[in-house]
Amino acid sequence: MDESPAARTIVAIIGAGPAGLATARYLHAVGLAPVLFDQSDGVGGQWRVSGAYSSMWPGMHTNTTCITTAFSDVPHPPGTPAYPCAEVIGDYLEQYADRFDLRRDARFQTTVEVVERATDGRGYTVRSRHANGIVREDWFSHVVVATGRHRSARTPPVAGLSRFTGVGGVTHTAAYRGAAAFRGQRVLVAGHSVSAVEIASDLALRGAARVTVAARRHR
Repeated sequence: MDESPAARTIVAIIGAGPAGLATARYLHAVGLAPVLFDQSDGVGGQWRVSGAYSSMWPGMHTNTTCITTAFSDVPHPPGTPAYPCAEVIGDYLEQYADRFDLRRDARFQTTVEVVERATDGRGYTVRSRHANGIVREDWFSHVVVATGRHRSARTPPVAGLSRFTGVGGVTHTAAYRGAAAFRGQRVLVAGHSVSAVEIASDLALRGAARVTVAARRHR
């Protein structure tokens, strides 16, 4: 592996969502060489609505304003809705990556499998696998984990859930892709946090016959 002085400034960033992009942008600014890794085919993380690893649905709106849902050095353009939809945020992140040339050393469709301290104690070795099956191992001076916290859906153990026979089946919010599949149906939304109430509203406004929200306590 390359152990030159230049290589000692190379930083692996696992995840090309907002946190990974912001990290890469500022590492570039101080003269370091970040390398972004992401399983998806581009930048944006959860905000890459069309991506295989996004849990967001088309048309989903943010619950924070465009003023706070932006990086400090790049505001949203004039005319951006106060609460933009996921696609607008995804486009914004694409433009941010282009503005600071953050794709130059990015490795998309690549899964990081192992991160280990180098045998000499200086830096780390990172083993990654591309979607085409090619495995490589590289040395980095530092590693930043920017994978977020919304990757794996969790369905609580509810008695009888596995035997539910309703025509719409059981869907986790992470797999929700819009109200079209639920038109004319009676839908129970279990939960009362942000995703639950937004999906309930989306269903009610777009053709569900009836929407019921079940919650342990009022939000």
